[in-house]
Amino acid sequence: MKGRNTAFRLTIVTLSTLSALSILAAPGTAGAVQQYAVRELHAPCDYPHPRYSAISNKGHVVGEWCVGGYSRGYIWENGVTTDLDHLGGGACFTKSVNSQGQVTGASHISFSAVHAYRWEGGVMIDLGVLDGGYSSSGLSINESGVVAGYSYDANDHVRACVWAGTKIMDIGTLGGNEALARGINDFGEVVGNADTSGGVEHAFLWLPEAAHGLPAGMNDLGAFGGESSKALGINNQGQIIGGLVDTSGYWQPWIWESGSITYLGGLGGEYTTPEDINNLGQVVGGSSTASYDWHAFLWEDGSMYDLNDYIPSGSGWVLDHASGINDSGCIVGYGYLKGEERCFLLTPIPEPLSILLAFLGVPALLFRGRRTR
Repeated sequence: MKGRNTAFRLTIVTLSTLSALSILAAPGTAGAVQQYAVRELHAPCDYPHPRYSAISNKGHVVGEWCVGGYSRGYIWENGVTTDLDHLGGGACFTKSVNSQGQVTGASHISFSAVHAYRWEGGVMIDLGVLDGGYSSSGLSINESGVVAGYSYDANDHVRACVWAGTKIMDIGTLGGNEALARGINDFGEVVGNADTSGGVEHAFLWLPEAAHGLPAGMNDLGAFGGESSKALGINNQGQIIGGLVDTSGYWQPWIWESGSITYLGGLGGEYTTPEDINNLGQVVGGSSTASYDWHAFLWEDGSMYDLNDYIPSGSGWVLDHASGINDSGCIVGYGYLKGEERCFLLTPIPEPLSILLAFLGVPALLFRGRRTR
């Protein structure tokens, strides 16, 4: 009997503590978005060129630096930076990385041509081009190593392409001549923008099989009442980030799900650009403020947050743009550290409630309390 009472009292005390902490972290308070630790991602030169950085679910980060006057891609992992080398033309650009440490982007094969590549474990594989084409680029890579991007064709048109291994496939257009694949998820679903038969650019969703209430193949997502639209990324839930140009010529960013869009809004200025979405539906990018600055943002559950408000005060950082977010909530991007442009990595700081749960083993206590009563 004594053991049961002790377990029960512990459960009550723990629940009271959790209740108090949950008030502190309730939605609508400063705890709605948790705080982040911020660190610089060093590059061994003064030209880190971080605008193309991305992060995997295992914490690999890719970006670019300058080597011998050329832009070169690198992969960063646990403080170690590895140069990706190139395909013979001297330069290399990174776009996306998966949890296996596979990277895609474009590398020069000559002064005037670049080819899409897949890099893994120190080896860069040339993914080639469509027949008659001269250049290509990988823009997104999924967990299976399938790459989405584009290649020029024999008619000098840009075509949306997918590479499985080194086999290239043109996935078509929306009736026009050109298309660009910008994102791919782990189910092989591809998004981007393509020309319609009327010469208008529309966002598309290409499906290897029917899903999300749509048939297999190329699906026109429309312009949602605007003049044009494009899709920029897709997660495993089928949520798509993108934007439209409205009838006044302004860019309006959105998130698409099951046939409808939700506008992301902004940080008080006129322009917002989403860059990445994780499997939790969190979106990051950059947005102009009312004072005409450019700040990195996090959007979730219908609200947009300025990430500068969630890093330690006095850090010396101004976060301009977030370019990637993984499923752990780690964010990469670029900004200014004491006036110098630098790459950053944001790591969520565990909330007091999470720390308490881990320390006290609350789930076990609750379970034991229920069983012994």
